[in-house]
Amino acid sequence: MVKKLRKEVGLALGKIGVSYRTVFPDDLIEVSVYKNHKWIVVEDDDQVAINAIPSDTGIENSFWEQWIVENNSHVVHRLLFASKPEIPYYGIFEILPSENSLYPQEVYGRKWFAVELNELTAWGFLVLLKNK
Repeated sequence: MVKKLRKEVGLALGKIGVSYRTVFPDDLIEVSVYKNHKWIVVEDDDQVAINAIPSDTGIENSFWEQWIVENNSHVVHRLLFASKPEIPYYGIFEILPSENSLYPQEVYGRKWFAVELNELTAWGFLVLLKNK
């Protein structure tokens, strides 16, 4: 992740009360796992969402990751897959432009398999740790 974007993501994480190092404990892993993701920070009046979205060519075989504060309460960390994932998911939904301004346009009009994570650490980092 380039410096300018790292700073923007870090500031957004701070707005939702999460430390950058909680999400990304290691810079090298952050770069390697998310090198094909686009980072989009979306804000409205009282909410912030941080989204890591795979490139258009990789969207079918990768994951979209999101950290968001819902209903001004706790931080929710989600993984969303365009194809059925190998891990348990809690639902399938489609995001329409009129539903929520906190979702980036790149995810509209697709069906997404949703997984909610208990940890705030980036999923790509957790997978790498598990596979070591």
